[in-house]
Amino acid sequence: MHNAKMLYEQKGLGNVTIEEIAEASDISRSTFFSHFASTDALMVEIAEVAIQDIITAYKKSGKRGVKGIIVILHKLVDDTCPYPKLSAQILMNGMIKTTESSPFIALEQLITSELIQEGKGEEFITYREQTMAILGAYFGMVYQKLIRREAFDSPQLLKKSITNLIYRIIGESK
Repeated sequence: MHNAKMLYEQKGLGNVTIEEIAEASDISRSTFFSHFASTDALMVEIAEVAIQDIITAYKKSGKRGVKGIIVILHKLVDDTCPYPKLSAQILMNGMIKTTESSPFIALEQLITSELIQEGKGEEFITYREQTMAILGAYFGMVYQKLIRREAFDSPQLLKKSITNLIYRIIGESK
């Protein structure tokens, strides 16, 4: 999956062949198909692993409420920085093609449940709206950097920005 992610980042999702992935991974085409039915299946697996890694980091942190949400978004930034174009494409495709059992829904539900646990701010904006705004802030930050052709070489600055935005969205100061 790592080799496929590098190729997708360099060439874009629709421009990488199974043969290129197999060659970069030093495996045969048939070995690729023994693990994945198609490149779409590979993309789903990459997305599922990424979301599961985020959820695992959150659980291991032991943090809840806003601090738990910050762990989630910081891990999302960490996963985005090495492969920004790919991350944006995978997340967008995953959301568009999402189903009830999608890991993207699990991530959204996790953030919403942490907001509910925190119990702040729903008098002006619902927890679901807060979740949308938090995830929207992340996407806005990523897409703005992509639009401006800026490097993703400072995860700490991105984490600081997303943390500030989270606190503003929930109506709290740090």
